[in-house]
Amino acid sequence: MSAIAGIFNASGRPIEPGHVARMLEPMRRRGPDGASTWHSTTAAMGHCLLRSIPVESDATQPLASAAGDVVLVLDGQVHNRTQLTSALRSAGARLRDTSDAELVLHAYEAWGQACCDRIIGEFAFFIWDGRQQLMFGARDAAGARHFYYHRTPQRLAFASEIRGLLALPDVERRVNSSRMLDFLVDDFDRDDEIGTLYEGIDRLPAGHAMQVDRSGMKTWRYWDPKDLTAAHFTSLEECTREFMAVVDVAVASRLRHTGAVGAMLSGGMDSSTIVGLISGRHRSELCEPLRTYSLALEDRTVCGDWQAVSQILRHDPWLRATAVGSQQGEAFAHKLDAALTDADEPFGVLSAMPYQLLFERAAADGCKLIFDGMAGDTLFYSPEKTLAMAVRQTRLDLAPALVRAFHRHEMFGWGAKQAGRSIAARLTPAPLRAAWRAREREQRLRSGMLGLLRPGVADALVGAREKAKRQPGPSDIEQHAALFTSGLLSFAQERNGAMAGQFGLETLSPLADRRVIEFAVRMPLAAKLALPWYKHVMRNGTAGLLPDEVRWRRSLEGHPGWNFYEHMQRGLRAQWPSGSPPAGFFEPVGAWVDLAAVARLWPATNNGLLSHSDDRVLSLAIAAKWLRLNGFSGP
Repeated sequence: MSAIAGIFNASGRPIEPGHVARMLEPMRRRGPDGASTWHSTTAAMGHCLLRSIPVESDATQPLASAAGDVVLVLDGQVHNRTQLTSALRSAGARLRDTSDAELVLHAYEAWGQACCDRIIGEFAFFIWDGRQQLMFGARDAAGARHFYYHRTPQRLAFASEIRGLLALPDVERRVNSSRMLDFLVDDFDRDDEIGTLYEGIDRLPAGHAMQVDRSGMKTWRYWDPKDLTAAHFTSLEECTREFMAVVDVAVASRLRHTGAVGAMLSGGMDSSTIVGLISGRHRSELCEPLRTYSLALEDRTVCGDWQAVSQILRHDPWLRATAVGSQQGEAFAHKLDAALTDADEPFGVLSAMPYQLLFERAAADGCKLIFDGMAGDTLFYSPEKTLAMAVRQTRLDLAPALVRAFHRHEMFGWGAKQAGRSIAARLTPAPLRAAWRAREREQRLRSGMLGLLRPGVADALVGAREKAKRQPGPSDIEQHAALFTSGLLSFAQERNGAMAGQFGLETLSPLADRRVIEFAVRMPLAAKLALPWYKHVMRNGTAGLLPDEVRWRRSLEGHPGWNFYEHMQRGLRAQWPSGSPPAGFFEPVGAWVDLAAVARLWPATNNGLLSHSDDRVLSLAIAAKWLRLNGFSGP
């Protein structure tokens, strides 16, 4: 994971000397192995290198074409190198080397702006085309890499981190109120794929490209899986074999490395499958044993995830395992200020703090690459989504299998309740159904974080999000594709990638590979449904790679992450002698939140640890701290 930055002055005004170097400086942690810049009169770009793959795969960047009139900066990796190299040579390209940057540069020269549809990988790149006097940028399909940009009528500036843009003297530090509300109300935290917490600083959504020239800026989606056609197999067994083959290709294409390689291992099917494939089929390609990183409850005997991880470790002693216990959440409270100061946005600190502890350990072990199971939950339909589909399509024939599946996954009580609600909603006359929904909406506005917002703010927020919500088409492919184009996956990718980048780590997500996603979207419905088991294709496909106790694990609950936050809140309270936050602590969020309501809430939570159902105090505390530490006093 490197850092990129650049400026284009559409007005024709010369770029100030040193501006791009100034943008790179605060991002050096993402690329500690060297920094370079390139500039012309109206365009300039820079690159900070993280050398995580063999030197022959890396090119010095910014990289210029042979003629010098096309220049590239790339953050990321190309994962269809063999196919892309062959296609380029067939198109007449004269490759100077086989680096990823060289391939992307020649892809642009060969196919122009259609090149991004030819590249499979985890990438964000910008190209200056001096022939046409324009900047062209793109982001990979799943959003594994990202960049931010600040645009005025006269100039475009982009950078891998927001702090790179803030290094420019004319980029103001102003809060985007809409995005702050998204942070506070986590139902909406991934709905806005463009805005950031900084007014005037935006991101390019995943699977999109952009062009900026003197006439203005335009963006477009170049990848949309809803346009795929259904795949056909002679049996589910054939589908399973081909699915695992595609996943194996995605894993293998990410194994270029220098030094130690790490992998997240939760004991669930996604991360366990990645670890099983690396160990079972690609062990000889690693310089040393794979290092795994897991979260666990303080009492490991009651931690379902750790029990599954332990089964894997007994099955495969080649692995080098590290576990971080939930009690470390309390220690993290003492590093919270530093974490929030380091964070461009506080989303990751709130929703993924335990993973930051794992990234820190992996970096200390010398890892520069770490695999994860990101996107696995979107490749298949959960029991909840399977039930919703069955009710929507009135599939009464699936009822017996649904009952067995919910019982098998220890969700029978929840499933029966949801089924009853869904069936009742279908049978209720339209006028009564509308009244019911209106009543539920009013109750929602008065509860949770929405109930703490200032008068009128909650209603306006929910109304705006409801209006902006996109409804996918009726077909299974359209419904499934929407999971990958809604911001759900790219939000998590960006959050984890930003945290890993703080430690000079590059995250790799084989299950978010475009080839894997497209295969999953095209699979027959029977392969996706949680019948007879959730992720049964993956469970059957890992025979011989994983212990049966892991493959046929019943419970879908037991993730230890929440317990880390309980400990973090304990650590925060220990810093306050009275057990309550100092006077004025929540004032930075007063523009959005009813502080009197917060004052009434605090005593109710002060006598016990944070509950699973009420994380409002922690969200408010993190928001207030982040605003204060980053020099904000309000919108």
